[in-house]
Amino acid sequence: MSSSDLTLLVRFEDETMTGLSPLTRHTRQGTALRFAKWLEPRSLLDATTGDIVAWLDELGVSARTRGDRIGQLHQFYNWALNENLVGRDPAAPLARQRRPISAGDFPDIARGWWVAQERKALAPTTIKSRACCLRLFFDWLAPRALVDATESEVEAWLDSRKLAPKARYRAISDLHMFYRWAKTQGIVGEDPTENIDRPRLPQMVPRPIPGPDLERAVERADPTVRAMLHLAALNGLRAKEIAGLRRCDLLEHLAPPMLIVSAPKGRRERSLPLHPTVWESLRQAGMPRSGYLFAYPNGRQWPAWKISGEVNTHLASLGIPATLHQCRHYFGTEVYAASLDLRLTQELLGHSSPTTTAGYVQFNRSRATEIVGALNIGPGSFTNHLRS
Repeated sequence: MSSSDLTLLVRFEDETMTGLSPLTRHTRQGTALRFAKWLEPRSLLDATTGDIVAWLDELGVSARTRGDRIGQLHQFYNWALNENLVGRDPAAPLARQRRPISAGDFPDIARGWWVAQERKALAPTTIKSRACCLRLFFDWLAPRALVDATESEVEAWLDSRKLAPKARYRAISDLHMFYRWAKTQGIVGEDPTENIDRPRLPQMVPRPIPGPDLERAVERADPTVRAMLHLAALNGLRAKEIAGLRRCDLLEHLAPPMLIVSAPKGRRERSLPLHPTVWESLRQAGMPRSGYLFAYPNGRQWPAWKISGEVNTHLASLGIPATLHQCRHYFGTEVYAASLDLRLTQELLGHSSPTTTAGYVQFNRSRATEIVGALNIGPGSFTNHLRS
């Protein structure tokens, strides 16, 4: 191999492979080196498409390896073309429509998927969570590339993490969303998660905070935490929704006053009757004239985790084994007990399905005890009474 070709390949490596793994650098550079040795005494810059075909035929490699070699040479000649070292890319006519992507291309793939999710206006927390899951799988799979992952490898990774059913379900869903996007972009041919069974999730049981505990927590809270407790227990807001509340979302001038939930889960905005106690709590907490109700001195809103942390720390300090979200369960249970209207409760909680709402609403235990205790066997039974 001529010294000019060697110098050329060193320059190619320095300018295009910074940050790539050693394995990826070795693979890409090795293909160009082997082709240069086969081509000598001619230079790499003089190669034709026919030369590449002849070299690959002489190697006798599989179709997949052949595609990989073409893709690696295509990268080299595409760089040389941009540097005005050649007039055309001899590997371009042979490059597959779905270019082989190595583990070293992970930043580009992950960035493309991130942008695709932002274009769909997904919540930043959702995008970050999915990106974290993808990175964990990428690290476990290395040195193999994400695009080469198989169904068995995905399942082996899930098994290695020893996840609870809900976390396993979430991880499968995150990877499925990535591979579905990658398939539409032509990056992969198949989705390795398509046939993986999702774990069966347990039915959620309502966990409303006991009324006496809630009353004690409200009495002992400072004005800011008290306002958060009231928003969750009397208007059913999530931590995320409390964090996103702005002054303009409180329409106290209407009759009746209303509260707009402008930062809901799933971007399903809703309006609620503004509870008088909630309004008074917010006023006592020092409600700003504009901007977020709970914010740092620079005006930036508190994140949801800080909202939850403030309330949960307060509850723990009082020895109350409950969380902010259980105040939302309290709201759902009390609304349903007063109305016996599951559809109304669903709308006030902001759920897309009444099945979800059922997990927040606890049935009336005293009424159930009364009904069960009144059951009889024989002529006095309710069913027999109807038949007669």
